[in-house]
Amino acid sequence: MQEFSHPFWRALVVIVPGFLLALWLATKTGEGNLPVPLYFLIGVVVLVGVKVFTKNIRLEALILGILLFGYIAGQSGFGHFSLSERKGIYLGEIGLVICMAALFMRRAFTREKLVPSNNLAWSVCGFIAIGTVRFLYDVRHAVDPVIVVRDFATIYYALFYFIAFSVSRHAGSTLFLQRALTVALIFAIFVSGVLVVDSSLFDHLLVHGRSVIEPRADLMGSFMGFACICFFLNSQVKRHPVRWTALSFAAFVALVLPLSRATFLGFTAAVIVLMLSGQTTFLLRLAVFGVIGIMLLIPIAFAVKGTAEHTYSTILRDKILSIVQPFGSQRSFASSEGDYAAGNNEFRAIWWKSVIEETNEKSPLVGLGFGYDLAKRFLRRYGAALNTYEFDTRSPHSILLTVYGRMGVIGILAFALILFQILRSSLRCAAAVRLGKTPPIDIGLWCGAVGILVASCFGVMLEGPMAAIVFWSFLGMASCREWERLQSAPKDAVQTIRQSRLLRPAPAESGVA
Repeated sequence: MQEFSHPFWRALVVIVPGFLLALWLATKTGEGNLPVPLYFLIGVVVLVGVKVFTKNIRLEALILGILLFGYIAGQSGFGHFSLSERKGIYLGEIGLVICMAALFMRRAFTREKLVPSNNLAWSVCGFIAIGTVRFLYDVRHAVDPVIVVRDFATIYYALFYFIAFSVSRHAGSTLFLQRALTVALIFAIFVSGVLVVDSSLFDHLLVHGRSVIEPRADLMGSFMGFACICFFLNSQVKRHPVRWTALSFAAFVALVLPLSRATFLGFTAAVIVLMLSGQTTFLLRLAVFGVIGIMLLIPIAFAVKGTAEHTYSTILRDKILSIVQPFGSQRSFASSEGDYAAGNNEFRAIWWKSVIEETNEKSPLVGLGFGYDLAKRFLRRYGAALNTYEFDTRSPHSILLTVYGRMGVIGILAFALILFQILRSSLRCAAAVRLGKTPPIDIGLWCGAVGILVASCFGVMLEGPMAAIVFWSFLGMASCREWERLQSAPKDAVQTIRQSRLLRPAPAESGVA
């Protein structure tokens, strides 16, 4: 692709989208739907005001940093916040549209590529293309197009990979994302602590009748696993090591408290990647954390009053046992109901089997499509144990089964190619760290992406914005670091890359306040 050299074409890239946006806002105003134009104007004023004080930060970085902070700190509460309760205009989708528009406009004036020249980027691009073709077919034959678009979110969230990659190529924007991630992870630790003390404190922070901070066990655990590893890596740079070690320990405690089995598996995978990079000191640090954590959790276990069925200690025991419990086992668990349910391996096994059988019977090659109810057959088999009228989950608690059910063999092969490239790139980065060719901090983002990915194989994560936007952003940032390392960059550019710190402020000479 070549840049737009003629001023006329450059102007069109800016004028045409602006004209269409103006027509849409005018239509909404004419229909009497004033909140949408009002929210838009407020957003423009805020972004312009912020941009005045952040001249060295790109617009996409500002938006992405805000989204990452919101999804890490607020999680489900932030993810369900909508500008329109009836139509579901969510912040993630708004941010995606603005960021992609900014990328296309910048492309019109520069030589910056929209699709990076690396295998992972092309794999993600192919996955999005296949999903888009399936979506266009489904939306034409859908009874309710809104449901189709909602299911298609699993695919279009992958666009954040390209946004994060582009942002990470800009020094000031990268620094802003680093600081946003630092603050978000520390605030999430605070949120986790507040939940232990009194979970009702956040019920007073309401927008449209819903709390803006609504943590979820698998999300909190995944983010805290990433924080634990990255704060550990920061402690190795020998600047305020005690502070980073304390934060790493706090993140470890916040990782254990939600008792999410998917999180434990994801964190284990992330630690394996970290070990392959030669950071074996982390295992010793974990052992120390474990001893201190047990000393802290024992009083909590006795302090938390048990209900008629479970206590903290029985929940912890059942969660650990259920991880290694084989599918189809008839073992009963003490904590078997509600949010603390440990014995739901059968729940997943029946749902996964139902999706596989139904997809194989009806459309194994291209899948059942977006908008199809993947829970229909499952509810007929497992419905006796559920309230089928209140059950509204559409994803079978595994990104692999979601992709296969929606897009069939073609989709799962495209997604498998992404998994292969992630594995290849993470191992390549681990080898580079082990050989001293890149700073140890570079492996942190790959650990975070791998942890979320593994956890998503056992829960509903990449189907929603809370984990998907964070995952694809981590992937884009990590991939950009790899791309820069492999390029024959000038000496000064290489020095900048080597001095970077993922979760630590850059030196004062960067020129960014």
